Amino acid sequence: MCAESPDEPSGHFFREEIARPLGSDFHIGMPASEFGRVAEMIPDEPAEGAGGFAPEPGSIPARVFASAPAGTDAVNTPEWRRAEIPAAGGHGNARAVVRAQTPLANDGSAFGVELLSPASCRLTLEEQTDGPDAVLTLPIRFGLGYAFPNQFMPMSPNEDAMFWGGAGGSTIVVDQKARVCLSYVMNQMKAAIVGDRRGGGLGKAFYESLA
Repeated sequence: MCAESPDEPSGHFFREEIARPLGSDFHIGMPASEFGRVAEMIPDEPAEGAGGFAPEPGSIPARVFASAPAGTDAVNTPEWRRAEIPAAGGHGNARAVVRAQTPLANDGSAFGVELLSPASCRLTLEEQTDGPDAVLTLPIRFGLGYAFPNQFMPMSPNEDAMFWGGAGGSTIVVDQKARVCLSYVMNQMKAAIVGDRRGGGLGKAFYESLA
């Protein structure tokens, strides 16, 4: 894989080096010709009597969430869909997410493509932090780019499986021990930042089917 140059947009690099070789229909920065294929994101209905998440003013969570105030209306706009925002602006279905990340669960190779070395895949398992997350306030153990399951987020029975979630409830699990990859995405948003019960239930059924 070639190194990304400072002038090369992240979306172009992802498309040429990852998505196209693996046949992943996932976009970071979507061309207008594809807009008709995108489902509108639907905001969650607030629960009756719920006050919502209100971090203490001036705290780290408050500063983080205030820095990116885009709501559901914003993500349904053409400007958002065209923007190359790797951490939040990707567009694709669950199959596309799995196809892009399956090499990481299989020593770097999948679908006839050698994307990473086995050693690089193992690096993601090296623990980086373990304790209360300064933004989410939950106890989380992180590797490189992913979190590991714990009692609060039992995304896999394998303690070294890696996962993360997106706003609204989307979820990805990469399990090198079981050599499997699982993703859940949705357009009906829920008040969740790191997965929700829908993806969790799907993951539970998935692992039961492997037993």
